[in-house]
Amino acid sequence: MKVQELIDRIIAKCGVEPLDRTCDQVIEGDPQTEITGIVTTFMATVDVIREAYRVGANLIITHEPTYFTGDDERDWLAQDPVYFEKRQLLLQCGICVWRFHDYLHMATEGDGIYRGLLRELGWLMESLREYRAALEKNDLPELTRLLEDNSIEDIPVRMVRDTGMLRRWQVRAPWKLGGQYTLTIPEGAITDVAGLSNDSIIRKYTVLDPEKFATVLIHVRGRDDGTKYIVQLLDGSNALKQEKRDVTTGDIRFNYVPAGEIKFREQPHQN
Repeated sequence: MKVQELIDRIIAKCGVEPLDRTCDQVIEGDPQTEITGIVTTFMATVDVIREAYRVGANLIITHEPTYFTGDDERDWLAQDPVYFEKRQLLLQCGICVWRFHDYLHMATEGDGIYRGLLRELGWLMESLREYRAALEKNDLPELTRLLEDNSIEDIPVRMVRDTGMLRRWQVRAPWKLGGQYTLTIPEGAITDVAGLSNDSIIRKYTVLDPEKFATVLIHVRGRDDGTKYIVQLLDGSNALKQEKRDVTTGDIRFNYVPAGEIKFREQPHQN
């Protein structure tokens, strides 16, 4: 892929019509160059240029200016030794520099810089509302607690398909007891056979300690082998706690059942 082809794809992804005037230009190099590797950076410093060359990348995508002014103007730099040395380094390394600034801020899905920052900090929209409430009350202890609670660390996850129900998947990860996790599935990440995609999904979870709960096994004896049932686990107040569907004759398991009175209710499952 050539540099210009990649630029065109990125701009199209931003959903913004091409701008008549923008600082998002190829600052150095030939846009028809075949890409061998890409380095992204907030600013194309000399250290970044040298690292890009070391790893074999010939395209640097930078957010901020390369040549010290908002529009990377160079007329005033003709005799500047710092500019000269930096440009010579780029030319010698054969590196193209493209500035990605205006389109990123104007993306139709929202400002890319702010969205990326919020995602890295774990400041999801529901968290932002909590932050705002704490700020309006000038409640520093509460704000500190929220910031600590919403600090995030990416963990590796893998999706495992349920062989008994192919439409069901399980998320497996190295969970820690008592750990608090946020599962974020962006809009459009999952598409079904009809072409329908998911809305944005954000859920928070706390890993429970199995030593504080019971595992309940029950045996279901149906009217016949083909009848399916819904089996519900209720607490002492008849509030629904867990539910199993498509149950047939055999054993079923309820995990993480808290201490206290429990009841069961079953009914035929009518599809």
